[in-house]
Amino acid sequence: MNFGEKLISDLETQRRSPTESIYLAAVQLDKDLLSDALEPDCDPWMIRAAVSGAVSCFTYIQNQHLYVGNIGDAAGLLIQQAGDKKWIPKKMSSVHSGQNQREVQRVLSNHPKNESRSVLRNQRLLGYLSPLRAFGDCRFKMTLSELTSIEDRNLDLDNDGQPDKLVLPFYRTPPYLSAKPQIRYHRLGVTDRAIVLASDGLWDVLGHADVAHLIGAYLERDPEVFEANAATMLIRRAIGEGWDGYDEIEVRRSLAHSPEESRMYRDDITVQVLFL
Repeated sequence: MNFGEKLISDLETQRRSPTESIYLAAVQLDKDLLSDALEPDCDPWMIRAAVSGAVSCFTYIQNQHLYVGNIGDAAGLLIQQAGDKKWIPKKMSSVHSGQNQREVQRVLSNHPKNESRSVLRNQRLLGYLSPLRAFGDCRFKMTLSELTSIEDRNLDLDNDGQPDKLVLPFYRTPPYLSAKPQIRYHRLGVTDRAIVLASDGLWDVLGHADVAHLIGAYLERDPEVFEANAATMLIRRAIGEGWDGYDEIEVRRSLAHSPEESRMYRDDITVQVLFL
């Protein structure tokens, strides 16, 4: 049974709060990703989905009630108007990475002390993964026997001509990774104008105040930033921002790179903008 069917059929659904439902939906989705990959006759693409990882930031709006959940280093930002041409950012998520000491302590507390040096190496999970929460990434969640059973299928998911090796060094007490979302609530008011959900490729380049200023200028229909799509505008600003400001030529140069080359210059950037 997949996560949607489970939640709909559950008699407790009507008695759950939105926060509980969002939390359980995310957890069940991740369970389904992993369990599907362990089916004896599953399609290789199901295994690819489980081996791959994805961070996420999502929102649910019910009348004046705003809920924002995130898993990993994708983040949500509420844009508020505090007077004429004054725009304020409000964080609606926490980054789940090695730079967040609360996350670091959470991860370390789930494993024996003799693993403290191997669980996080160079702020990466087992020395490999930067986000400390994510969907999929079964190499950090499944038991050794489950990973071995997938290895025994001799798949070549990364197309390097060799069977995939999934068991990582220092892999002793899984799971190391979680897909449990952190959910924040905000009651919407007249000053709340937009919410931005974006992957870390945006936040690595633009600060919260920068994004608030750009969205404010967009709402004011400033000709320097206004275009058909606010999310596209933010992406263009992120890839065109240099030490001396925004450069349209840099945007064109960056977009000219092939998908294979682009990862050498910038992280993936996914953005959604919701106007309230």
